[in-house]
Amino acid sequence: IWQERMGIIHRLDKDTSGIVIISKNKQLTSYLASLFEKRMISKYYLAMSNISDMRSESIAIDDLLVCDNIFDKFSQLSREIDDSVFKGSGSKDSTTEGIFKLDKNCYLVNGFIFRKRRDSFRIVLNRSMVKSSAQPKFASLKLIPICRCENKIIFVIKLITGRTHQIRVTLKEIGFPIVNDPIYASKSTQVGQRMYLHSAM
Repeated sequence: IWQERMGIIHRLDKDTSGIVIISKNKQLTSYLASLFEKRMISKYYLAMSNISDMRSESIAIDDLLVCDNIFDKFSQLSREIDDSVFKGSGSKDSTTEGIFKLDKNCYLVNGFIFRKRRDSFRIVLNRSMVKSSAQPKFASLKLIPICRCENKIIFVIKLITGRTHQIRVTLKEIGFPIVNDPIYASKSTQVGQRMYLHSAM
């Protein structure tokens, strides 16, 4: 594994900035890779998004409460998911598709992601909306808004699954495309040059 990856434990999308873990030897590479596989290492991201005209019925923009306490942010994101939040959906556990409010600032977004074209993906929040031939994969993340201005919002995001383009397509689907995303955001909303998605681990 170490020779193939040269100590790189995980990767980021091409236009994403931030932290990448690189190990110094073969043994550490295998150990860290196993922790990622077992989801024992948490991955956190910062994203600045446009507030688009598309609105999700489950996240009303006027109801989004900004969390300005750094300890409270990570406390909410790291908390175990209480299955009682899914009772109203007629399901039992955290693999239920949809958007769920877990806490005063924290949302869980579950869906199925699939390749749309060679270089792009799409996520749906209802499994029945995609054909099995598309080979959809379950995708899940938590997010908390931490700052908001007139037409921009910043989220802290915790990945539960790690699918290609997962954060980018999820935020687009729920009405908050990432600023300067070259695939999923409108060029008319561009600010500066780089995409505003940052791996904070």
